[in-house]
Amino acid sequence: MIFPGEPHRSNPSRALTPAAARWGLALVVALALAACGEDTTGGQTGDDTADTADAVVSFDTLPTNPVDTSELVDTTPPGDVDDGDFGSPCTSNIDCNSGWCVEGPEGFVCTKKCDEQCPAGYDCKGVASQTDVVFLCLPRLSKLCAPCLDDLQCNGGACLELDGRKSCATACAGDGTCPGGYRCAADPGGVAGSWCVPDTGSCTCNAEADGGLRTCARESALGRCFGVEECDPLVGWSACSAREPADEVCDGEDNDCNGRVDDELDDIGGACQVSVPGVGACEGVKRCGGVDGVVCQAPTPEAESCNFQDDDCDGQTDEDFKTDGQYTSFEHCGTCNRSCASGFPGAELTQCQVGGALPQCVVVTCQSGYVKLNDFQCIPDVVNLCEACSSDDQCIGQDSYCNTLTDGTYCGKGCNATTDCPTGFSCQSVGRPKKQCLPTTGVCSCGPATQGLSRACTETVSPAGQPSYTCAGTQTCGAGGWESCALPSEQCDGFDNDCDGGIDEDYKDGQGRYNRVDNCGGCGISCLALSFTHASPVCDTSGGGAPQCGFACDAGWVDVDGLPGCECSPTSATDFPDPLGVDADCDGIDGEIDKGIFVAKTGSDSASGELDDPLRTIQAGIDKAVAL
Repeated sequence: MIFPGEPHRSNPSRALTPAAARWGLALVVALALAACGEDTTGGQTGDDTADTADAVVSFDTLPTNPVDTSELVDTTPPGDVDDGDFGSPCTSNIDCNSGWCVEGPEGFVCTKKCDEQCPAGYDCKGVASQTDVVFLCLPRLSKLCAPCLDDLQCNGGACLELDGRKSCATACAGDGTCPGGYRCAADPGGVAGSWCVPDTGSCTCNAEADGGLRTCARESALGRCFGVEECDPLVGWSACSAREPADEVCDGEDNDCNGRVDDELDDIGGACQVSVPGVGACEGVKRCGGVDGVVCQAPTPEAESCNFQDDDCDGQTDEDFKTDGQYTSFEHCGTCNRSCASGFPGAELTQCQVGGALPQCVVVTCQSGYVKLNDFQCIPDVVNLCEACSSDDQCIGQDSYCNTLTDGTYCGKGCNATTDCPTGFSCQSVGRPKKQCLPTTGVCSCGPATQGLSRACTETVSPAGQPSYTCAGTQTCGAGGWESCALPSEQCDGFDNDCDGGIDEDYKDGQGRYNRVDNCGGCGISCLALSFTHASPVCDTSGGGAPQCGFACDAGWVDVDGLPGCECSPTSATDFPDPLGVDADCDGIDGEIDKGIFVAKTGSDSASGELDDPLRTIQAGIDKAVAL
């Protein structure tokens, strides 16, 4: 580099820094005149301090490749050099007696004008000035591997295409004539002659770049696959790790490297079957299952279950549990999973009765101590003790008579001993085949003498359009007479245990849904047996349909993956992306959702890039990020 445009001053009062000297002046290309190269011809001469230059010649410094600098010509003038003389260090033209400061192998030095001859290590070359061409002694610099656009920038060498970029090379005469790290070889691009080129074939892969990586790609009509190359200073850049673009197949990979995984596949969407020998075959559609390859999206045939589905794919639903189209089995009476085995307290034998609009479970016989009130109820046989009566028919239970007491006629209950009677009653002979449980006081009326006496009572409900039913309870004689009938408390069993007209009302919400954690979605469905990590079971009614067992995260824990349990504990309200991919704020991604751009193979090129509106390709995501 030559600093132009400054007249010589014998006693300079200012100096430019190297940076100012390099960048504060415009660069132009030196004229390669007849004086270029090793041979020189005559040129203009004159007083060394007479002319000022207005052009700059740039001689780039050596590249970082390991070059044996001992093979460069020594351009240091012999002996001590006074400031401003030929060969003395300088930072600008005003530092030199000649008015010329040029680039040398080890920094900028003062030079001089020349005719033909220059000291060893210098060449007499022409430089354009404001008015003419000036010939100067310019240091002989190595331009090996310096970036270039044409030969003029290579100081007598050639600008060759090396490893994908243009770099300077110098002529050579065979092995041993190039610096260390270089070899004498023909130009791969066809430039005539022999040239010093890097042993590795690359000007960018050297000792300083050992282990470094650079991107690369393999491209075809199908797409462009990206990879990396690694620098080995002994052999150069490794082969590109990118795969060759190939036809897309269903494997969870982007085979053709078009930015989309498993796209445009043949035969996807065609008909298929999933079959199980001896069970059935279910029709489906071919889908790409990623790493699982092409799969048939269809249910697997199973033995028929009572679940309102065609499990074995034979075109029929629950056929093994129906007779003439109705659910008539003991376990599935009227509908699936309605068993006649339970639901009738005190019943001994029940059955699925067919004949009405729908089959229904009914009572056949009751257990000992209970009597059949109707097809749907067994009630205790003491249900109407001490109730007023006028005939035996009004007294419920086998061997229950209408008995005459001193205060009227009342129902009793057949017995063999007092132990068969409730408190306040004793087993008494009444002159009939069966003894009767009657009040120990001899009267059923409530008075001062019989306070504390209990008697049976009933409440009957007759819903519109449904069979009536009766609940049995007890009444106690108090100071004000018989107290109200105390009925059983409500149970979750599908019955109106307390005869208040509501069924299981204590276990339902205002919308009639079973919402208790121990009876969730129906009686007997308990969520308490479930166990979750950092969470507790709850009855979830948020879905709008039947409540289902769910979980609620413990304090300080969040469910991110959508699986049962809470696995993430936030450590920071702000989440910056990190090498380990830690989701610090438990929002489901490493980083901030509102600052991210999302891509999915089901996305759209016109999408916003938000989590619920992803783009279709990674390149589209990059383009959007650059545009923000």
